[in-house]
Amino acid sequence: NKKDYSEFCKSWKVVHELMPGGKSLSDAAMALCFESLAFYPLADVKKAIAEHAKNEKFAPSPNDIINILDADKPVHIGADEAWSIARHGMDQKNSVCITQEILAAMDIASDVYSTRDENPARMAFRDAYNRIVKTAPTPKWFVSVGEDKAQAEMVALEGIRLGRLPHGADLKYRIEPPTTTAQKLIEGYVQRVGVREDHMAKIKSMLKTDKIDDREQRKIREREIYDRMPTYLQQEVVIQKESISVSRVN
Repeated sequence: NKKDYSEFCKSWKVVHELMPGGKSLSDAAMALCFESLAFYPLADVKKAIAEHAKNEKFAPSPNDIINILDADKPVHIGADEAWSIARHGMDQKNSVCITQEILAAMDIASDVYSTRDENPARMAFRDAYNRIVKTAPTPKWFVSVGEDKAQAEMVALEGIRLGRLPHGADLKYRIEPPTTTAQKLIEGYVQRVGVREDHMAKIKSMLKTDKIDDREQRKIREREIYDRMPTYLQQEVVIQKESISVSRVN
C-alpha cells in the first residue's frame, strides 16, 4: 500500500545517504526495490536495513536485505527427522505435526511403502524431500488429524514445545470430558426402559459412581457401566414381572 511504500522509501533513501556507495534512485528503481522486498513485513525490512547500516561498509542492495531477512527464517528439518514424522503419519490412525513439504514427499514414497521393508520408501522420501525443500518457502507446521482424534491435542502440545506451532494451537483439538455423571446416564437409560422407581434406586446403588476428574478413567468407568447395565436391567425386569404376577395371583 501507499503508506508502506512511503515509509520504505524514507528508510531506503536515508541508508543510501548515510553509507558509501549510496545512490539516488529513480521512481521506477525505487518501486522495483520495494517490490523485491514486498514479501516481507515492512517492520522486518526496516529492521534489516538498520542492521545492514550497523554492520556493513556500503549501501545495501535489495539482495543484501533479503539475505539478512532469510538468515532469521526457520529452516526445514532434515530428511531423517522428516522421515520419522512421515513414517508415523503413514498409519492413518495417527495424528502428526507436519508440513506441506513432508506431505508431498510422503505422497511420493507411499507408492513403495511396506511395513515389511521400509528402506525403498525411506530412500524415495529422502530424495523427494531434499529436492522439494531446496525451493520451498518458510515451513508452515500444522496438525494432520488421524482417525484416533484423541492424539491430536498431545501432538499439538509437542508442536508448541518445539516452537513449530503457536501457543494455544492445542485448544481446537481438545476433547473435553463429558460433564454428565454416570448416575444421570443410568437414570435416563432406566427411565426409557420403564423400570419401577424402587428397582431403579437399587440399580443406581449397585452402579454408584461419583464424578471422576481423570478423563480416561471416567471413560473407562462409564463404559463399564454401560456394558453392565443391560444385565442388571434384565434381572430387574424379570423380578418386576415376577412381583406383578405374584400380586395378581394374590
